Amino acid sequence: MTTVLITYDVDDVQAWLASPTRTATFESAGFTARPLVDPAVANQVALLVERSKPAPGRATLVAPYRPAHGRLADLRRLISTPEATERMRRDGVRKATLTTYVEG
Repeated sequence: MTTVLITYDVDDVQAWLASPTRTATFESAGFTARPLVDPAVANQVALLVERSKPAPGRATLVAPYRPAHGRLADLRRLISTPEATERMRRDGVRKATLTTYVEG
């Protein structure tokens, strides 16, 4: 399983944490996303993103047999869509600050 860390700045950390949009977006594509907050920098947050195992009988948008680089490409596509951009805007994400780190 590939683990990805996505960091970025937000307008309001508490509003970002309270938003259900992020979890629903990642879960619908077969990923889990755990929110992290930088206690030393007021508006800096991160997501720890991993490929999740679908529940039995539940299809996801990402094929489970894809190699890691394919899943990473799926993740990049997911966060680059106009819909994702709009969700990030509503959540106060400053997209220009987005940085992605890949395990290994």
